[in-house]
Amino acid sequence: MTFHRLIVVACLSTSVVSYPARAPGAQTPVIPDSVWARIWQSVHYPSFDSVAVSAGLTRLRASALPEGHREIRIWVGGGFTAPEDLYRFVDDRGRVSGEVVRYWGDAPLDTAEHPEDLVLRSLRGSCSRFATAARMNTCRADFTRSPDWGAVLKRAEAHDLWTLAQQHIDGTQIYDGWSITVELRDGSRYRAYHYNNPDSRKPSPEAANAVAIRAALGAIDSLARTPDVVKTYRGITTGAYHSEFVDCASRERWEFYNELRSLAESNKVPFQPASDSTARYVVEVVGELTPEWLARRWGSKYTKVLQVFRLASVRPSVDGTCP
Repeated sequence: MTFHRLIVVACLSTSVVSYPARAPGAQTPVIPDSVWARIWQSVHYPSFDSVAVSAGLTRLRASALPEGHREIRIWVGGGFTAPEDLYRFVDDRGRVSGEVVRYWGDAPLDTAEHPEDLVLRSLRGSCSRFATAARMNTCRADFTRSPDWGAVLKRAEAHDLWTLAQQHIDGTQIYDGWSITVELRDGSRYRAYHYNNPDSRKPSPEAANAVAIRAALGAIDSLARTPDVVKTYRGITTGAYHSEFVDCASRERWEFYNELRSLAESNKVPFQPASDSTARYVVEVVGELTPEWLARRWGSKYTKVLQVFRLASVRPSVDGTCP
């Protein structure tokens, strides 16, 4: 598993649109497909254009290709995390290549409160060719080995990548989550569609295909290099959310920014919590340690906060100390 979306930051681009609240007892209004298309295009196309400028790409919707040449851009993001991702496939008469462009908005920072760009910090070691233009930051993801771009594209095409209809959406308001936007260029022909939280709305074959297209990209994500700031830590904790973590190597005390039971469930690690809430455990986790200034901003009583992404192992601590 790789990690590149590491720090919660101010929302740089959102996949969420606010709709008029319905009156009590009123039927949920359905937004016509054409209206929904205009909404998501007005929200996302300006960001996509800025990414193209920063990354040195053309605007796909304005750039015809020679016949026999295809380009697919799959934009995945939304919510309150950064960076977001552009998966770009280029099909030159059957020879498929690709790249992943990571991007985040060039928001002005208060240097007194933000002594460093957290997104840039979280990407070092896993991204290269950093650039900034049009108020957008971009870089290219690095991989442990080259992904099989053709196989991933074929897997996505098996889920109606080229023909999937525009999402048919009701007036439900979702203020977080994720979105996927697909741009397709085949010679002179272009089309695009967008799905907002397809796994959180009324089930449909179209929504299932959108989710499956996103899942196909996991084969690319699995080969991404791990950022320098993501490390393995071993220490003692009760495992409660915001509890103390005592690092076995340095003996320093940090905040444990997760919940052990939930980590064990999501990572399928056997864990039988003791009935005593003060019981301590020896855990090995993969995560990122925040800088001190961020821990202060979060109001932590500890100098640093350990953001935990994956649990590798857990076992009871006999005497509450590192073995």
